[in-house]
Amino acid sequence: MKIIIITMFPKIFKNIFNYGLIKKAIVNNIIKLIILDLKKFVSLGEKIDNYSYGGGGMVISCNPLYKSILKAKENNKKSKIIYLSPQGKKLNQNYINNLSKFKSIIIICGRYEGIDERIKSKIDYEISIGDYILSGGEIPAIVLIDSISRLIPRSN
Repeated sequence: MKIIIITMFPKIFKNIFNYGLIKKAIVNNIIKLIILDLKKFVSLGEKIDNYSYGGGGMVISCNPLYKSILKAKENNKKSKIIYLSPQGKKLNQNYINNLSKFKSIIIICGRYEGIDERIKSKIDYEISIGDYILSGGEIPAIVLIDSISRLIPRSN
């Protein structure tokens, strides 16, 4: 399985996947992790964050996120896009079982008040890991990847 993570903070993932079953799955080419730094998709004159249209707080801007999704889908147009947010459907084992069957997933780590609404039409699954608020989607991404990697054949 190919797992692509879109994040504003790629260094969070630097060491976490060097241990346990995830490391074993990576070493054995059962999963391939690619981390895309959202900041690298910001063009001159753009910002990575912006106020949401219609009021509310800051959100991840549309253009950088859209460009990062295009990059993530470059080699596999059928990749499923997962957006991690507190408003998503709550993650459970059945959900994980279904997600583990995909060949490629793209995980968007939310920040601020979320993502620009124009991107939501590109999202296949909006997922929450529980009824609480975190600083962003990086920790939920780690939870999701760990739980999925345990179910991919030959990774455990």
